[in-house]
Amino acid sequence: EAHAKLEEETEKTEMNFYLVTLKNLDSKQVISLAQFFGINHDNDFFKKTIELDAINLINRPEDVIIMHNYLKIFNAPSNRKDLFEKVFLSRLKERDQNRANIYPLSIDDSKKGILRIAAAATLTHQSTIRVPDGIHNQSGLDVLSILPDWDNNKCAALLSRPIFDEAIYETVRFHHRSVREYLTAKWFQQLLNQHTSRQKIEGLFFRQQYGIDVIVPNMRPILSWLMLWDNRLLQKAIQLSPEIIFECGEPQLLPVDYRRQSIHDVCDKMTSQVVRGLVQDYQKLQRFAASDLVDDIDALLQKYHQHDEVKYFLLLLIWQGKLLTLVPQAYTIATDQTLSLIHI
Repeated sequence: EAHAKLEEETEKTEMNFYLVTLKNLDSKQVISLAQFFGINHDNDFFKKTIELDAINLINRPEDVIIMHNYLKIFNAPSNRKDLFEKVFLSRLKERDQNRANIYPLSIDDSKKGILRIAAAATLTHQSTIRVPDGIHNQSGLDVLSILPDWDNNKCAALLSRPIFDEAIYETVRFHHRSVREYLTAKWFQQLLNQHTSRQKIEGLFFRQQYGIDVIVPNMRPILSWLMLWDNRLLQKAIQLSPEIIFECGEPQLLPVDYRRQSIHDVCDKMTSQVVRGLVQDYQKLQRFAASDLVDDIDALLQKYHQHDEVKYFLLLLIWQGKLLTLVPQAYTIATDQTLSLIHI
């Protein structure tokens, strides 16, 4: 009877156990916390972070502190790639100087190790990495198998860096998935620079499906960064899916000829409803639109003057890209009572 009572009490205790987690900061909380740390909302870095669609990199109070530290060292990032690189480098440094002294790790070694771990996590579709002393947990990637030439202390030092979230159940994961995707692309860039088999690498990004060449869906975010550094991959990607150029980490860094061709191809596909959903992502449009596309957008407005969806898409480019020279054309369309552009 006493044993049964103990089991009943144990069950009640277990039922009262709750697992909680800290929610990501929303935009208002980020602004409030930034102001608390003395970061003015009008600061160029903060405004650029929002413009670059990088507000998702600021999920925790510590992220705001890191941004605050940027302001003491860096100017505002010029593009999204620059911002990701600075986030990456800043999170490779140990925050606790005592721990850094006990487990020293050079920035070069940290870079090499992080790129290999990011690639392994992406290619195996496993988000968690097992810490070296996680003897009671067999889930997640074994870091020692990814870095076989490293010892336990060196691996543990790397996994304690703030680029990873705090260890839970003897595993860690990348603090931001988008940063992991960026690092995986940099790893592939290194392989291409080392003349690794291009055919094998491209085989991870492209495949045939029912006799048609397609981009592998779960490798698309990696490709959207990698094509910044490899024109052959860029050319093949936009040939198969011209809208991928809008997904690029920083499309304005791509050669203008590719961007011009892509916007024509995307508009053409819109007329047959092959491309959909672009008009719902303003940040992608903002990163893509630039003054060197003004003539093309103007020409496309005339070419597709009877196609509402294409016109709406082009008007969004004018708005998000702040293409002031095209305001008269946009105003004419917006005030035309004969049009059915219900979005305007």
